[in-house]
Amino acid sequence: MSLVQHYPQVHDRLIALDRDLDILRQSKSEILAFWDSATVSMDLYLSVDRGKDYVSVSHQDVRPIDRRTEWANIWKWENGNFLEVVLQLGWGQPHEAAYRRGSLTSGSEYVHGVRSGCRPIG
Repeated sequence: MSLVQHYPQVHDRLIALDRDLDILRQSKSEILAFWDSATVSMDLYLSVDRGKDYVSVSHQDVRPIDRRTEWANIWKWENGNFLEVVLQLGWGQPHEAAYRRGSLTSGSEYVHGVRSGCRPIG
């Protein structure tokens, strides 16, 4: 499976300008569609407890999270026998969202897709 796609990203340690956030918002549906197709046969896990644990979820479980977030980011980890596709659903400033979950102004949820029978590493 080739995961070579190019989507906009804002550096997670820099403040995003309003136009950057607009680009992220406009790209969200395309990123979600790609993530859905790339993870259709994968096991999905929601990162909980500040990334220390994972809860098994379905694509349908991700929809309510999607509806309450503003933008999406995607990346992968892989080697010869492991593939993990991570979907970050966030709101507010990306540089704050990467480290804060549940904040009113900025935050994010992470959904990990891994090959069936595997657990997330990231």
